[in-house]
Amino acid sequence: VSSSVMLLEKLRRTSTTSSWASPKTVHKQEFGLGPKLSGWFGKELTRLAKQLNIVDTTGSPLAYTTKELVETHPEFERFSVASFLDKKSCKTVIGQIAMPTRARSLFLKYSEGDMQMKVALASERSRKIGEVWDKQPEWWDKSTEGATNDESRMIDVTGQTNDYLLLQRLVQFGFFNMQMQVNGFGPFMKDASNKGGAPSTLMLRELGLTKFVIQMRANQLVRELHAEEEAEESKQLIKQRRIKMQQRKSFDRLANVGGKRTLGTASIQTGLESFFASTKTSARKSLVEILPPDDINVGGCNGEDNGSYDDNEVTTAASSNGAVAAVGGGTQGTSHAGGSRTVASAIPMED
Repeated sequence: VSSSVMLLEKLRRTSTTSSWASPKTVHKQEFGLGPKLSGWFGKELTRLAKQLNIVDTTGSPLAYTTKELVETHPEFERFSVASFLDKKSCKTVIGQIAMPTRARSLFLKYSEGDMQMKVALASERSRKIGEVWDKQPEWWDKSTEGATNDESRMIDVTGQTNDYLLLQRLVQFGFFNMQMQVNGFGPFMKDASNKGGAPSTLMLRELGLTKFVIQMRANQLVRELHAEEEAEESKQLIKQRRIKMQQRKSFDRLANVGGKRTLGTASIQTGLESFFASTKTSARKSLVEILPPDDINVGGCNGEDNGSYDDNEVTTAASSNGAVAAVGGGTQGTSHAGGSRTVASAIPMED
């Protein structure tokens, strides 16, 4: 299995093209399969390679052929080449594998009725863009005319029975074996004993449906089915994101009840402002006032100097604004001049 995955990845990388095409002609790339299905197939190979642990450091699948794995073998020259594929051949192989794989995944995902409707819509979209299926039989999509529901259980009300049968048999039997199936294909043969018709017993190959013709029609249908599936997945993804956004908004509104800040806002949390507040205080101005000796009462003596002064005595003086200054005894804040004592008191001023 590991060698098959690496070989397919090698073929896919070789077949990938980066040529630009206009939207009107992009559906013609890869033999009508379009460029998008190769990317889907690459994702499937990557998923399988991770399960088999055959990925490189970037998570991409290893892409080696047998030649690259055994070229250091002593008897390497004795190995014979099984096949040589150019770019076009790689595209053909990858298309023949990727297209049925994608169709099988859709058949497993949806019911029979849903797939019939999806195939009908895919056929209609292919017709609207002006796509033509070369070698289309004249009886295609007309084989159920005159037949009853009992005679053709695959009758689709949209008239796309053959397209649905084509993909169903391709998924069930593969390219080679489906050409050996006869039930359900071909023009209905009129029977005189039956008002309806019986399906033709001719094989698809005898009806002109070769492998190449079958692949061209299957590519057109699967391409449109894949495009519709991608669009549906994108819608579901957008819907899920919208639901998550609504749930988050509801949670934010609940968190904002009571003045609480909404989660995820770029602001300082309540209570942390104090850590960032300025602690610098402005310098307070002081007023120095010289009081006359007559207004000073030192130790209970009114302006008299007895030549003694107790360091423990405290002089109180009232300023003009009613503040009281206390000046300690001794020489602090005092001066002796002419037998009188002058006290300078520093009284703080209100800012």
